[in-house]
Amino acid sequence: MERFDHHCGVIGNCVARRNHRFFLLLLFAGGCGHIGLLVSASVIGVRLIDDFGFAGVWDKWYWYPLMLAIIMIVCYGFALVGFFCFQFYLALQGRTEKEFLRNIPSQNSELHQNYLPAWLGEMDNLHNVCCTPLGPAFKRSQHPRGRYMGYMSWQ
Repeated sequence: MERFDHHCGVIGNCVARRNHRFFLLLLFAGGCGHIGLLVSASVIGVRLIDDFGFAGVWDKWYWYPLMLAIIMIVCYGFALVGFFCFQFYLALQGRTEKEFLRNIPSQNSELHQNYLPAWLGEMDNLHNVCCTPLGPAFKRSQHPRGRYMGYMSWQ
């Protein structure tokens, strides 16, 4: 596995060089979705307050699930956006989560410190994560009994 970052239990897969951009995109889309849900729930809450008044809205049964949903959206949304910001920062620095947690310098840090300005090095790292071709995957081992056979007898 090239440039292993971490194993994500949420998606059930390891995040490495070939899928890191898609992981960042997933975090970004999830954060945007949570922000959209928060805005929608807030608009519904404000309209309820406008219709029934602040004192009258507490008598409606659907006010409490709405408040619970807003609290959950805020909590999960902050966690998701915070994790996206952390992963985006690591992508700008050219480091993996494993390198960050073990306090290992990046593989590219010497090159960027000696030859490139800091902001140009960060843009180069971001370009490497988001825009470079993925290239061929590692060749998988072949099954000994045939070309199209799986690893299990039932495949």
